[in-house]
Amino acid sequence: MKKVFMFFVVVMFLAGAAEAGVLNIVDGNDIKEIVNAAEPSIAIGQSFVKKESVKTATISLITYSNRDLALGSLRGGYAGKELDQPESIIGALEIIAPNIARRFIPDTLKDWKANFKVLTLLPSASIYGGRVINDEETDKKWDFGATIGSKVTF
Repeated sequence: MKKVFMFFVVVMFLAGAAEAGVLNIVDGNDIKEIVNAAEPSIAIGQSFVKKESVKTATISLITYSNRDLALGSLRGGYAGKELDQPESIIGALEIIAPNIARRFIPDTLKDWKANFKVLTLLPSASIYGGRVINDEETDKKWDFGATIGSKVTF
């Protein structure tokens, strides 16, 4: 293990000789770009396998947009009874219903998102499936369900 770590340190030192990326200062714009790219989401829903409510935390892996409106995304994250107790690693397929509806309504009625001073919340619905990693109560290996929640963007 020490050899792998030392190899990693040497490679990072040689690759980072021109600029030490780790030492760069992260400002507010960088954080906004990271959040906007990841589109974090927390949602509540129902597990079809366990027959119980779940909470999920996901980030966007791929987002499908049309006319500058995000219509859906492929997401990755985890699910559990509580957010601090993950039980399944999941992949989710999400739709953003307000943006889909906004494509078909007049421009005067398009302000459906909750705009706060700093961030925007977009309601969404998703179906998910994944592998159970931490569940002592049942012998289930896979988990499937549906959720509703919101995505955060700046």
